[in-house]
Amino acid sequence: MIETAVVVTIGPAEAAVGPYRRAHTPSGARGMPAHVTLMVPFTDGELLDVATIRDLRDELSRFPAFELTLRRFGRWPGPAARPSEAVLYAVPEPGDPFVEMTASIAVRFGVLPYADEHDDIVPHLTIASSADEALLDRIEAELAHVFPITTRVTAASLWEHAADGWRMTAGLPLG
Repeated sequence: MIETAVVVTIGPAEAAVGPYRRAHTPSGARGMPAHVTLMVPFTDGELLDVATIRDLRDELSRFPAFELTLRRFGRWPGPAARPSEAVLYAVPEPGDPFVEMTASIAVRFGVLPYADEHDDIVPHLTIASSADEALLDRIEAELAHVFPITTRVTAASLWEHAADGWRMTAGLPLG
């Protein structure tokens, strides 16, 4: 099975948080840039076809482009797979467009966000995960001077997790 994800990459954040993501997150280490996830897993990449990509593009084109600001940080305790690791993330404002797009994909394609591991959809841009809280404190302090980061969100993208890492499969413009 080839894992796929639908994400909104945040280009202006990549310059600031990319080095931390590559060093301190599994997806960053495998080539996934700074992003807010809409749906993971989406579908088995081996079953992905032109019609599915077209339908996904059509679904997301119903949503208008919008301004996004990353101005504050949040933390979670570690995920079930790595309970000793906390997660440092940036909070996208507004978050509602991400929740709405995720819900729309879930309904249209019959998939559950994060394989139904979480009760709520919480938009976030993961910066680092670590059991070392002091490391996360240092990263947050180092990034504080580059926030807020503001950009216009005009598209999502479909990614596949191939043997050599994450790679973008298709662009998905918003309306």
